[in-house]
Amino acid sequence: MGLAIDVDFAGGRRGGPLGQPAYLGAAAALVTPIAAGVSADREAAPGWRLAGGAGAALGLVTLLLSQSRAAWLGALAGGIVWMVWGRRRPLGRPASATVAASALLGPVLVVVAVPALRRRITSSLEAGGVVDGRLDEWRIGLRAISGAPVLGYGPEGYRTVFGAAVDDAYVIEWGRDVVTDRAHSGPLDVALAFGVPGAAIYLALLAVMGLAAVTVIRTAEPVSTGLAVGVVAYAVQQLFLFPLSELDPLFWLAAGLVCSAVPPPGSAGSRAALGRSLLGGLAAGLAAVAALAGTLDLVANSRIAAAVAAPAGSERASGAVAAAIRLRPDSTRYRFIGSRLARQGGNLGLASARVEEGLRRSSQDPALRGELARLELDLARATTAEPARTEALDRAVATLEALVDDDPHHPLHLQRLGIALALSGEIERATEVMERAVVLAPGRPEPLQNLEEIRRLDEDDESENLTRD
Repeated sequence: MGLAIDVDFAGGRRGGPLGQPAYLGAAAALVTPIAAGVSADREAAPGWRLAGGAGAALGLVTLLLSQSRAAWLGALAGGIVWMVWGRRRPLGRPASATVAASALLGPVLVVVAVPALRRRITSSLEAGGVVDGRLDEWRIGLRAISGAPVLGYGPEGYRTVFGAAVDDAYVIEWGRDVVTDRAHSGPLDVALAFGVPGAAIYLALLAVMGLAAVTVIRTAEPVSTGLAVGVVAYAVQQLFLFPLSELDPLFWLAAGLVCSAVPPPGSAGSRAALGRSLLGGLAAGLAAVAALAGTLDLVANSRIAAAVAAPAGSERASGAVAAAIRLRPDSTRYRFIGSRLARQGGNLGLASARVEEGLRRSSQDPALRGELARLELDLARATTAEPARTEALDRAVATLEALVDDDPHHPLHLQRLGIALALSGEIERATEVMERAVVLAPGRPEPLQNLEEIRRLDEDDESENLTRD
C-alpha cells in the first residue's frame, strides 16, 4: 500500500511492519508457539504442518532478531510452563532431554553465543541499564496512580500527568527527550488508565486465562497447547512492556480460544447463550468501527507521508495535511505533524493554528502544549516592531509559565522560559530558571550556553545568541 516499513533500528534490532522491535518481539512470542502447534498436529494436512514448521522457525528467528528482552522472558516463561505441566506429545511433556534442549535451551544457547544478543542480556544488569530504567518507570507510575486511584486518568491520560509526578532524579538520569506515556508494565498502565479497580479486573482476567492455559497444556491437542503457550508468553512479556493496541486484540482472541478449549462444568443455559449473542453482536460492531478507523488511518498516514515528501511550505504539503485531518479529525497526531511542516515552511501562523486546533480536542496534551510554547517564542523572536514585540513576548512567557507550573521538571520548557524572560528584560528571573535547566540537563550544552549569554546581558542589551533551544 506504499506505507514505509522501518526494519533497522539502533543496535541492529529489527522492527518490521509493526515498527518498534519490542512490538515485533511481542508478536513473535505470541504466534511462534501457535505455529509450532500446527506443525506438531499429526491430524493436520501435510501442507498445514509444513507451513506451521516454517512459521515456527521464522518466528523464532524473528524473536531473536527483535532483541526484545521482555519478549524473551515471555517466551522463556511459556516454555517453562509447557515443560512443567505438559503431558501429551508432541507438544506435551518433552519426551527426552534432546527435545527439551532443542525446544527451550537451544534459543537460550543462541543468545549466549551471539555477542550482540548476549550484550542485550548483560547490559540489562549494568548501572543505568534497563532494570534500573524499569524500576524508575514503575516508581513514577505508582506515584501518579496515587493521584487518581479509583478512576485513573483514562486512555492516554498518563502523558498529561507524568510531568507532575516525575522528579529531578529521574529527569537527570533519563532525560525528557520523549513524551512519556507508558509506565512499561501492563497492570500498572491499566491502573493508570482505569484506576486500581480496572487493574484488578485486568489481573483477574489474566488469572482466569492462566488457569485455563495450564489446564489446556495438561490435556489438549497440539494446536490448543500452542495457543496456550503463546498466550502465557505474551502475558508475561506484557508485565515488562505495556498493552499494545496493535496486538492485544489478537492476544485476547487467542486467550478466548484457550478458555473455550477447557470443557465447561455444565450446560451454559439459555441466559448464558443470550449473553454470548449480545456480546458477539457488540464485538462485531466494535470490530467494524475499528476496521473503518484503521483504514482511514492508513489513508491519512499516506497523505501525511506525501506532505513530508513535498517541498516545505508548498500548497501540495498543506493540502495533503488538510486531507489527513479531514480523514481523521479525532486524531491530534496529524495536526501536530502539520504544525511542524508549516513551521519548516516559515508559516508560523498556520503552525500555531494547527496546534491550537489540536488543543481544542486535547487541552492537556503535553506535546501540543510544548509545541505551542515553542511557536509563541518563535513568533516573539520574529516580531521586531513595538508594541507587538512586547505583546508577543508576554504571551510566550505566560504560556511557558503555565507549562512549567504543570511540569516543573522539564529542562527544555525551563530553557525556553529563561530565554523568553531574558528577551523581556527579566534577567534575574531568567538566570534562576536557566540555572534550574542546567541542573536537570547536565549532559546538554544548550542550557549552559544560554545561561552564559544571559549573564552577559545588560537590561538594555539583547543577545542574538539566545536561540539555542
